[in-house]
Amino acid sequence: MRNLPTTAKEANTPKRHRGRVYATVCGFVYMLASVSCSSWYLTLVQPHLENDIWWPHFNATGVQTFLGDIVHSRMNLQRPQDTFLLLASNPPTLFQRYGQESTTMTVPPSSPRTILLGDIPFEGAILAIRSESLDTSLAYRTPFCWADFGRAFEMAHTIPRQQRCLQRDADNAAVFLESVLRNVNASDILDWELFDMLNQTLFTPLLDHHHASGAAWVASILTRHSLLPVSDEAAAWMSHGLAKFTLQLQNKDAQLVEASILIEDALGIQQKITIRSIPPSSQAMPATTSWTSLSLTSDMNAAASFSMSLVRGGLTDANALGLDWDTDILFPAGQGVPGMDLLRSHVGPLGSIDIRTIHIPPALAEYFLTFRESLYAFLESGNSSLLASYAHLTEPLVDPVPPTWGNLSYYGGNPMCPFMSAQSFVQPSFGITDDCTAQVPYAVHFRRESVVFALISSGLSMDQLGFVCNFSSTSSDQCLATLLAVLPLVTMWNESTAFGSQFYPPITAMSNLNISFMQFASAIDDITSQSFLLQPLVAANDMWSFYGWVGIHEWLIGRREVYSFEGDIATLTVLTEPQDELALVANDLEISRKGCYYIWYITVYITYVLVAIVTLMILYGFYIGFHVEWWNLFMCNWVIGCVWIGRPFLFLRGITAMLLLSSGSLAFIRHDGFSSLVAAPPTLFNTMVVAGEATWLTVVLHDFLLPFSDPDVTLHAPISTALVWVVLTIIQATTPHTVSISLHPTCTYSLLGIQATCTSGVVQFGSLTRLGWLCLVHVACIVVVYLVVKVYFATTRRHKGMVHGVPHILLPGIVHAFFVESGHGDIYLDKVACVMCGMVSYKNTLFHIPSWTRLTKPPTLHGVGYMFQVAKLSVPVRNMQKLEHIQQEAPCSSIMVSSVELEHRQATEQHHKYIRWVGLFGLAHMGASVAGSYGYLESVRTVMANDFWWAGFNATGHQTYLSNWFNRQLQLGSNISATTTLVTALEFGEVGTSNDYSTMDTVVYVAPLYASAIQLEVNTLSNVITG
Repeated sequence: MRNLPTTAKEANTPKRHRGRVYATVCGFVYMLASVSCSSWYLTLVQPHLENDIWWPHFNATGVQTFLGDIVHSRMNLQRPQDTFLLLASNPPTLFQRYGQESTTMTVPPSSPRTILLGDIPFEGAILAIRSESLDTSLAYRTPFCWADFGRAFEMAHTIPRQQRCLQRDADNAAVFLESVLRNVNASDILDWELFDMLNQTLFTPLLDHHHASGAAWVASILTRHSLLPVSDEAAAWMSHGLAKFTLQLQNKDAQLVEASILIEDALGIQQKITIRSIPPSSQAMPATTSWTSLSLTSDMNAAASFSMSLVRGGLTDANALGLDWDTDILFPAGQGVPGMDLLRSHVGPLGSIDIRTIHIPPALAEYFLTFRESLYAFLESGNSSLLASYAHLTEPLVDPVPPTWGNLSYYGGNPMCPFMSAQSFVQPSFGITDDCTAQVPYAVHFRRESVVFALISSGLSMDQLGFVCNFSSTSSDQCLATLLAVLPLVTMWNESTAFGSQFYPPITAMSNLNISFMQFASAIDDITSQSFLLQPLVAANDMWSFYGWVGIHEWLIGRREVYSFEGDIATLTVLTEPQDELALVANDLEISRKGCYYIWYITVYITYVLVAIVTLMILYGFYIGFHVEWWNLFMCNWVIGCVWIGRPFLFLRGITAMLLLSSGSLAFIRHDGFSSLVAAPPTLFNTMVVAGEATWLTVVLHDFLLPFSDPDVTLHAPISTALVWVVLTIIQATTPHTVSISLHPTCTYSLLGIQATCTSGVVQFGSLTRLGWLCLVHVACIVVVYLVVKVYFATTRRHKGMVHGVPHILLPGIVHAFFVESGHGDIYLDKVACVMCGMVSYKNTLFHIPSWTRLTKPPTLHGVGYMFQVAKLSVPVRNMQKLEHIQQEAPCSSIMVSSVELEHRQATEQHHKYIRWVGLFGLAHMGASVAGSYGYLESVRTVMANDFWWAGFNATGHQTYLSNWFNRQLQLGSNISATTTLVTALEFGEVGTSNDYSTMDTVVYVAPLYASAIQLEVNTLSNVITG
């Protein structure tokens, strides 16, 4: 509360000196600037309120698809440093157009196997094993090494493979049979339909030949009463020296992974974005990996047919019976075939080969990212003709053959197709989906970026291009034309950036991988003269390396994979054939856009109120000749906000600004086919505006604490608010929030090695931690300024304003705290100030809008304002209490209570009883109203759970049922009128399906031929003419 230095009459006289005129002008300018900034703030916050994650200009075909592509590209590289990727400081760029209707997310075909064949956390593996049936768990192609965690009971088919198990898989829980059996109830094992076979080939040999140790282990499996908690089970695995759970490749079943990323806003709320959801293909998988090893159930079946044990070292194992798992038991008919003979003699016996996934070396990943960043930067900075020449490069198919492989018969390059016939041409390498039914020539696709990568990595010169293209017999001309077009561009880039002299391809890392291109071959006229041809993919001073680098680039982008086939004799590491990239249309409905609309409307409402009230104040200022108290004008935001808007809406407005200060500022840049997310910090003016809007929180906090404040609030409140504005502006201008992507896949495995649902990472667009720290700025500034003001008054002993009497009941507390008052507590309000306080005046009439009351009050001081006196509140003493007091003081007095007074007293008492009963009834009514409100909220909770107010509506129930209902009616061609049909009629019920709509496992049935049938329905004459 601010006291006038002179008397109220002198202060409010219309004859003001020049300083007050300037102060009044500044006050009105301040109000105009304030509402102008509030209006401008709408343009700043509106893009952020387009969605509930506060990300401006976020859409499905633009930023959403781009984020999915970025995550896919980095996940494929599997770099440890990519666990935290700063988008603003190191913006990734992709050469792809976004924002078009046809834009789709590019899903690498290798991504499911990257997840499923990676290191699976123990908890995830344990949960998956427990959720699967024993049939499913033991049908997966897992070549077990040991039965028990103690490594006492060996299960490898050969001694060399058992040694490899000890060297490579001693800490891999996936090759221990106990990891499966100890997570299945003993009753389920005993009731398993293949238990007799398991008992014959595993348990009985352990009891017969391993006696005590075998019996103890079998008893621990078959007499287990309950399963350990998942965490305890994982600890038990680790206590036996196990550190990983890694499966081997199989291509009997298609691998399916649904992946998503989370986008986190400044409130810590996360929205899920799907980046991989590819339906299973109807094409059958080839199951060619069975040549390397079989599942345990297949091994059991084979062993049972020979009355043989699966455990090594007994009297009935294969070695003791003189049998070979490859040629005698599993593949007896595979001898004399060139491919099989070569695979056995150069890799090892079939059925005992391990297929291991080879991950991209970190040095290669770093080299690739540097290459792409440098190339894209060069193309973006160059002229349009340079970029056009790059974009229009031809991408032919060429058929190269290593120069030392001529004049031979070729049986194929896929080690999992060892039974193919002789051909005159070199054939492709290992393919995941290759079913060995077709023999086609080997071909390499010259994609533009792959060719640039191969040229810079191999270091080919103009003179060497002809030699490289001569490796291709039928397409050398197309090869040479492409390379002659690309090499000048590569030369310009290299000369401009010196990339080739600064960054070198990781030849050492590639040599350590020992990736080769393999071919089964024999002499043309002598099938017995067989050759196991190997061509290193990348080698120093070898021009074939150009084709190798083309393939390596496709490995880096996820179109190819690398696997090693570890046999008893040698290890063969091959690069798979390329697979087609998959396309996924981003789902725009995954980004919620509900709450943002409400916040936007409230924010607009607040601005309109501020503008309307300030406009009305200016009009009143004209009306009274601007004879106003200048100090009150600078308090307009405080008073208007608390009187006309209210604390809840002001708090919401302030929170919107705080969320902007706690969120990233990015721009999605697209030009000439390049797309990237770059930092787009706001201007200093915009930062100041947002920081100013954030001070509404300080206003609300001061207003909330007003009953506990002292008269100094009129000083420390504005100062602390200004300090908050300055500090927030400095923080945002110097250290804005940086958007980051944290790549840490967390998966739930439905079927180990086959199906999983993963969250690939989190895009932190906003920071809840930063929001918390910025909120602390408000509190800290209030506390610091309050203490400084207290110390100031204590040391200077200056007079502080005092509150005189009870404030006027029509004026809010914020007015008494901040407006000018006279020395006796009365407050003079000019007509401009009355508007701020919620009162509209006209002559002698005041309309008090908050209480919706009209009162008559004569204006003072030449009709420019009104004087509001201190409220005079007193409690009158009842008449009968006075009479009782008089009788007690003068019992002998002649004053007697008349009979009329006694009747009045009785009537009053009866009236008071009536009032008490009415009050009691009112209290009961209030309680019932409150209870009814809570009951109503509970009753509409399920109704308001969706936007169409359908109680209990869910995806697996109502939505699936309606989808099936419509599919049936469309298939039957029913002509149903929406105005006469009741979907609840029994004739429309669903009969004959396996859907149980009370569960979470329901499906939508779609007729496979309906898509063809609908073509006949829509092919009317008018539709055909329209196009």
